[in-house]
Amino acid sequence: LITAIFFSIYLVSIITKPITQLIHIITNMGNGVLEYVKEKYPDNEIGIMAASVNRLSYNLRASADFANEVGNRNFDVKFEPLSDHDLLGKALVAMRDNLQKSDHRLKQAQSIAKIGSWELNLLSGEVSWSDEMYVILGYQPGEVEARFRTFMELVVEDDRIRIKGLLN
Repeated sequence: LITAIFFSIYLVSIITKPITQLIHIITNMGNGVLEYVKEKYPDNEIGIMAASVNRLSYNLRASADFANEVGNRNFDVKFEPLSDHDLLGKALVAMRDNLQKSDHRLKQAQSIAKIGSWELNLLSGEVSWSDEMYVILGYQPGEVEARFRTFMELVVEDDRIRIKGLLN
């Protein structure tokens, strides 16, 4: 009887420990935290579930990386929805395509109007220029590093004072 009780407690712990781990990882996924099952389980139901959770984490990471690349205007990054039923993948591809079209229209409009744009991150000091901004300043896009100082050196003195005043 004691052996049977000990054996049943042992079997329950063998089953509940991996399931508890899987529940924890899946719960974290619901909160946006991607983790992987580190332990190797045998090819039984628990091993299949662990492999499925890892595949889900991997695919969600690939989707997040794709979205990040698109957010950085890298529209050429490769990405395929996982299946015809992959709603997230299809939405991400549609988002990429819409942003790419919008980015193209913005570049066209700036080129036609001869209006450039630039951004200054006040926290990091990082500057970015639109392609048309380079052209207006007499450069090819990417020919020189976009710097606030480079821009200010090309601005007439009165405008320089006004711009500095706006930033203070």
